[in-house]
Amino acid sequence: MHWKCFFLKISALTIAAVFSLIILSSIPALAQDNMDEVLSGFDDEGQTSGVQDTKEVDGIREDFDESTGQHTDVSDDVLSGFDEDRDVSTVQEEKQDRYGLPEWCDLSGSIALEGAYNLISHHAPPDEIDLKGLSRFRTEIDLETDLEISRVWQARISGKGYYDLAYEMRGRDNFSDEVLDENEVETELREIYLQGSPSTNLDLKVGRQIVPWGTSESLRVVDVLNPLDLREVGMVDIEDLRLPVTMTKLDYYLNNRWNVTGIAIHEIHFNKEAPFGSDFYPAETSLPDEEIPGCSMENQELAVALTGRLTGWDISFHGAWIYDDNWYLEASESGDVSRQHSRIAMLGATVQVVTGNWLFKTETAFLKGIQFSNISDEEKSRLDLLAGFEYSGFEETTITWELANRHIFDYDNRLGNPPDEVREDEIQSVLRITRDFLHDTLHLTILAPALDLFAQDGAFERIQMEHDWNDNISITLGAIFYQGGDKSLFEAIKDNDRIFMEFKYSF
Repeated sequence: MHWKCFFLKISALTIAAVFSLIILSSIPALAQDNMDEVLSGFDDEGQTSGVQDTKEVDGIREDFDESTGQHTDVSDDVLSGFDEDRDVSTVQEEKQDRYGLPEWCDLSGSIALEGAYNLISHHAPPDEIDLKGLSRFRTEIDLETDLEISRVWQARISGKGYYDLAYEMRGRDNFSDEVLDENEVETELREIYLQGSPSTNLDLKVGRQIVPWGTSESLRVVDVLNPLDLREVGMVDIEDLRLPVTMTKLDYYLNNRWNVTGIAIHEIHFNKEAPFGSDFYPAETSLPDEEIPGCSMENQELAVALTGRLTGWDISFHGAWIYDDNWYLEASESGDVSRQHSRIAMLGATVQVVTGNWLFKTETAFLKGIQFSNISDEEKSRLDLLAGFEYSGFEETTITWELANRHIFDYDNRLGNPPDEVREDEIQSVLRITRDFLHDTLHLTILAPALDLFAQDGAFERIQMEHDWNDNISITLGAIFYQGGDKSLFEAIKDNDRIFMEFKYSF
């Protein structure tokens, strides 16, 4: 396996490089600027705060501040997401000089060394090894290239790959083939798209991309377009779990406040789940084969949204005709069992309101056509409701709480049995606390999701600290603790408590 050899070499080089850089680098001497607004940093494609609206017309970016009602024009090379203490064009010129790239090409990426250590003795089928101890020793490489084709057309190509040395160190024969295939080595293309403005009020984006919908940071209600990587429950936030799929996205701007979005999803992919043999896999046997629809015209997924960014508040309406990312088991006439995905329709809406240091949010979605394993010949409808808030009144601190209820109409008691294990009302809650220290160079995150009001079905807590050593190097240390419950998944992973770390060099 040539990828294995490649990543073995990269692992050794990364370890040496990271520790050398840490020793040679100095701690930043100047503090970074404070956050501009309570809601800065929200994704502008469905998770915006409603305070600011940005539209590009003829190469000029126009920012509309909802709190003041004023417009500000800025040049198109001042892009969001970059350090505001430095001019973006200067950063790009430095990269071009460093890598010998043409001015229309911007390369960025990172090299990371990740580790995890399981704290409790436990086993997973096929029960070959005690999984206490080293569970991850991974080198990961991320690369992203932005191409400026013209003043109105840009492209992005990104990908990542990793090799996890932990399986070699602990003996590959102790792990199932499924675990080795899924977790030891991975290379994948991420976002690859072309975007531009064919006309003043129209934006087009074609290719593999991520389109987040909704206002929630942790729970999904109207956010149904991209599948998730669910192989390790709770280890990263939902924004890092979304998987890109190939789609065509059109945005038509009615004015500075309203826009209509139309989406056609051409690539049918579903959630990545923990493989048989992983300690995040809850069953004693492997799952049957999964039926994945082909990329034919009749299998295209369609979605539409109307978004309004008004003074102090946002509102959006969503509709989608998609495949359910969650599978159900179905037996054929010959008795063969396979995993199937039902075709569902979704209608939803979101509202979020800003008042002082508070951001209030709510989402609702009605889904029709859901199928379950225990009653695979029937279709059910479900109503999802979410409410939550963010409070940023404390210095350098944000507190977020979200609560969602998923109600199944015409509930059948058979749904409470495995493998469905679904109640008539499924309640989820998430508490998130973030705080910055040391002039915004040290970031604390506490995340505590729970199933059911009193975590009866299971829960976990993740605590992590990330330190920006300098502009290029960050160090993350953390721990995650699981609690079992009535849900078989959380009961199976209750002993998966672990500590984790990451050294990352970004360029």
